[in-house]
Amino acid sequence: MSHAAIIKLVRKYPNELKEFGPLGFEIRKGAPLPQGGFAKATEYAILNEPQATLLFTFMRNNRIVKAFKVRLIKEFYRMREALNWRLICWSPQESGDCRVAYG
Repeated sequence: MSHAAIIKLVRKYPNELKEFGPLGFEIRKGAPLPQGGFAKATEYAILNEPQATLLFTFMRNNRIVKAFKVRLIKEFYRMREALNWRLICWSPQESGDCRVAYG
């Protein structure tokens, strides 16, 4: 599924997505071109985890979309795990002993 198709899907279902939080968009200037000027600007949807989850349930399950869904789910849960774990160093002046704590 192309970037443009995903943005179109977000534009098609704004009310449903807004049920899970504010819906925002951002336009980023394109990269500088060697001959001068810039590449075409790109629009991005700013979605939270529930909105992104809802959005991909609206996508058709072709091979590319299924692979996207798998990567997205893995990344959401990898990030959740990373945010839940934090490194605690007990007195760095003593032994520099660090422990990992969850929570």
